[in-house]
Amino acid sequence: MKDLTANNEINLEKAETMKCEECDSSLFTIAYLIKKISAIMSPIGQESLAPIQVYTCKNCGEIPKIFLGDVD
Repeated sequence: MKDLTANNEINLEKAETMKCEECDSSLFTIAYLIKKISAIMSPIGQESLAPIQVYTCKNCGEIPKIFLGDVD
């Protein structure tokens, strides 16, 4: 997603506030999913870990589907 707020290209007062699908809270916090990459799939030929930043609901901990995409 492109950050349009950097150049004041949009008015955030007119933007929709996202809410948690489970509890309706509008507060989110940053969390990480950790994917384990096998040595066969890894470009370096060794098993490795890949952190993927997501947002979780600060109230119930749910990860909104829009942030997961094809990650989960």
